[in-house]
Amino acid sequence: MLITPPTSLVAVLESTEAVIVAALALLSAITGVLVAFVKGWRWLRDQIMELQQRSGQTLHQVQNDHNSNLRDDVDGLASKLDAHAEKLDKLFESVTRLDERDRQRQDTDLAIYTRLGQLAEQDSLLHNRIDNIKEPP
Repeated sequence: MLITPPTSLVAVLESTEAVIVAALALLSAITGVLVAFVKGWRWLRDQIMELQQRSGQTLHQVQNDHNSNLRDDVDGLASKLDAHAEKLDKLFESVTRLDERDRQRQDTDLAIYTRLGQLAEQDSLLHNRIDNIKEPP
């Protein structure tokens, strides 16, 4: 498609005016994009700076001030906890056995008290019989 040159001054001015309006619209759009880009860049920069600051704080909190490794320290604590858990398991088993022995002792004590009561009754009956024999009615 060939562009034909305008034939009159009015047509030239109208096409120039349209070009200027289009150029201003394009310039406005580019300016808007640049402003948005700059604002986004500033926000991103602030976020990166905050992240760097937080990572520095975190590093300070986990950094060792001695010769051991933090992972080794955690592993050591875990093995100590495992050893204590085993001791607690054994203690629980011992307490369970003691509870069972206590229940058995209570059953035995009850049986002994019951038998003592029966013997006391028999003793009383025997004493009554002996008394009746010594003193006839």
